[in-house]
Amino acid sequence: MTKDVHGFQKDERTYQDGAPDRQTKTLQAQQAVRTAQLYDAYQNATDPKQQAAIAERLRVLTGKDKPEAWKATALSGGKDALGNPQPGGALILNPTTGEHRYVQGGEQGGQPLPPKNQLVKGQVYQTGRGNMRWNGAGFDPA
Repeated sequence: MTKDVHGFQKDERTYQDGAPDRQTKTLQAQQAVRTAQLYDAYQNATDPKQQAAIAERLRVLTGKDKPEAWKATALSGGKDALGNPQPGGALILNPTTGEHRYVQGGEQGGQPLPPKNQLVKGQVYQTGRGNMRWNGAGFDPA
């Protein structure tokens, strides 16, 4: 064993033979096998409760068990290279999937939204952030 630049011991064989990369590929292959087995079990299951349990395990294994988290960042307007004023807007980003949407400033959302107690759960509304579905407590991207 030798020491790295920080004085920590390191095993030269680990870095020379590509062990970390090989270990990553092994773990990815194992997860792919487990996912395929769960898909097969889901397709062969006859009991709805068993299917629901397998579906939940698949969502957890594939990282889809959490609701999508969208983050919005306001973009201030400014001037372009020629000095012309540019409108502001917002960038809406889903960090899990990398999907992003740009909403230009000053866009109208169409009809004004009804009062909160009159919104229908599951219905899609045109909002300032684009089409959004009311979930009973708040809006989710449609």
